[in-house]
Amino acid sequence: MVLLMHQPGKPASPYPTVRYHWTKDAVLANNADEEAALGGGWADTPAAFEPYTGPRPARTAQQNPIQWVDDWPVPGVTSEDRQRIKIELLRADAEFWRSPDTPSAPLTTMRQAFDGVALVLFVTGVLTESLLRKEIPQLVWDAAIAAGWWRSASATPQRIFPEQVGHYWVWRDERIDWQRRFHDETEVWLVRLPAVSAKGTVAPDLGRAAGWGL
Repeated sequence: MVLLMHQPGKPASPYPTVRYHWTKDAVLANNADEEAALGGGWADTPAAFEPYTGPRPARTAQQNPIQWVDDWPVPGVTSEDRQRIKIELLRADAEFWRSPDTPSAPLTTMRQAFDGVALVLFVTGVLTESLLRKEIPQLVWDAAIAAGWWRSASATPQRIFPEQVGHYWVWRDERIDWQRRFHDETEVWLVRLPAVSAKGTVAPDLGRAAGWGL
């Protein structure tokens, strides 16, 4: 039997090493190339995931769903519109914290927030397909993470959070089709868009129904 002895003065190799994942089985990486081929979402200890799993921590004063609204770079959105967007996000937040540990709560709340933001822009008359497909989802993700709806995220890059979304780095379960996450809501609003020009009372009526006092 041949024993591989560590040579004094020579840095010990970190390989082979076991790597752990959010949802996958642990694997053995024999070198840096094998580890890189694993992709994102891996850590060198199961403890890396503990702060983001298990029972949800109590709500904190720092969790704020409207944190990024004032900085949201969408042309044509007035300060009054932003206040209405904040109302919709706060409504979604209140609904979330009624049952935060329900498995579907994060995504259900994000859908509610998406619809709320789309409604504001629809009433304002600036809603477009581009906003529905890009800017609104990004704001919703920022709100979800800032508010604590979505826990698997960090304000700074980490190996277990491989993807940047808005102002944060996140892990999104690969078993979910994220490209279609807001698909149904988007399609409903796309159908509504022509109604604004066809009937000018449609948008204000929706605004009054939302409780904005238009």
